[in-house]
Amino acid sequence: MSITSKLKKLGRSAYWAGFDLLHQRTHRHAGYDVHYVFHRGTSDALVVVFSAFAAGLKPTYNYVRTLWGRTDAHLLFIRDDFVSLPGGGAYYIGHRGDSHGRNAVLSLIRRIREKAGAKRVIGVGSSKGGTAALLFGCMLPMDAVIIGAPQYYIGRYMQEHKPDSLALLATSGGTPTQEDIAWLDALLPRAVQACKAPPAVHIHYSDREHTYAEHISDMLRDLKEHAFPVTEDVADYEKHTDVYLYYVPYLERTLPAILSERSNPT
Repeated sequence: MSITSKLKKLGRSAYWAGFDLLHQRTHRHAGYDVHYVFHRGTSDALVVVFSAFAAGLKPTYNYVRTLWGRTDAHLLFIRDDFVSLPGGGAYYIGHRGDSHGRNAVLSLIRRIREKAGAKRVIGVGSSKGGTAALLFGCMLPMDAVIIGAPQYYIGRYMQEHKPDSLALLATSGGTPTQEDIAWLDALLPRAVQACKAPPAVHIHYSDREHTYAEHISDMLRDLKEHAFPVTEDVADYEKHTDVYLYYVPYLERTLPAILSERSNPT
């Protein structure tokens, strides 16, 4: 790495450390400390942003630069670090069998919604963040979610890509059993099936990258079967890590359209 690259990296680290120091707050609920950043807007909508796995394995906030100062909606960014895992994130769900982690996140969203006086809630996220946005979009429920290449089966995805994290998330450190993996795999499908007020789902994905066949095709089937309004944006790339390149412009054009729907009723 060149000196210039090192200086740029140090500069980015210093910037985000300062950002956290200035804006980050903590919501404590049922033994969990949930870190978040709230940016007050002027509209009747609250946008809740969930994070994907970070490249450096340390949980962070996503799409701050994409949204901050570029929308009049209230913004809530939630960091997925209230369960400490080596893979950098636990899908915002707490430990196996413990609903308090999810309840802590729901408690934060409800608190901020009330504080902002928001009438609408929109979930945002890609990959792991998209999984969480749909999960909490069903649980709250939200009005809409804008998601990119999410995982539908959390257990099998972590078994392949985050095995160390799976061991802690599923069993507090032991060897995960097939029952542990099945429990995690069923978490989002059960939320979809139980959803009483389905949010509108705006989903971006590529049908050429591996998560389509492994996760997204089943997710789309179940969403449509359970009467979720679904709008699809299909791209053509092979690497899951490329989702960011396509999701950002998708978010930038989709969010304003959703926000304007209720503002200008026909």
